[in-house]
Amino acid sequence: KSREEQLLASLAEESQLRAQTAGELKRSTDLLRKEEEKCGKLERRLEATTQMVAQLSDTRLELRDTRNNLNNTEQARMTMYAAVERLTDENEALKKELGLLKARASELDTALAETSAALKSALEEGAAAATAAAAAM
Repeated sequence: KSREEQLLASLAEESQLRAQTAGELKRSTDLLRKEEEKCGKLERRLEATTQMVAQLSDTRLELRDTRNNLNNTEQARMTMYAAVERLTDENEALKKELGLLKARASELDTALAETSAALKSALEEGAAAATAAAAAM
């Protein structure tokens, strides 16, 4: 009977161990399921973060292009300002040259008028002398 009691005790102990093992297995399975849920959440967060990084990279490229466009616009603006300055200087020089030409034209008009008056006077004197010479003949 002692053998039977030992077997029964051994069976009871084995049954208890199986129950403990089943409980531990259930707890481990629950923990594993929770960890899998955490991994799923982390994977979704990683995917969202990856998309955000891609968007930020695209935004960075757009900003770089915008900065390059602004630099090009600034260079074009500076070139335009330089051209306007150069044209303004040329315009001023042409105005001065025109003023000098007008003054010279006025001087030439005055000289022409004086020469014309002197020629007219000389012609009148010549005509009078010719008339006097003709009368004397």
